[in-house]
Amino acid sequence: MASRVRPPKVFSHEEIRITATYENQIGSGANAIVYRGVLEHRTVAVKVYNSRHQLGQFQNEKNMYHNFNHPNILKMIGVGEAQRALVLEYAPSMLGNEIAGNFPPTIAIQYLNK
Repeated sequence: MASRVRPPKVFSHEEIRITATYENQIGSGANAIVYRGVLEHRTVAVKVYNSRHQLGQFQNEKNMYHNFNHPNILKMIGVGEAQRALVLEYAPSMLGNEIAGNFPPTIAIQYLNK
């Protein structure tokens, strides 16, 4: 029997706004800013895409995080569709800039192979 992957949890605009108070920025890139926040009693990283023009990239990354299950890839907790935000597990050892996508793929691959 094939297992079904559950769709990501959808968080409201208010939940994302309160979680990523936009004061706890931990990283930024050309396409997104990453904030540290607390949601459902756990520390999370919230990746918020900069503009509506990033919708395709948001959808691609949402699908990637949703479909991968690997110990070296952050787990996606949910999404904020209205804000184009990904709610990811928080990994203190991982820089927010890495989550924001500031590094070339070769560095990301090296990180995954650690």
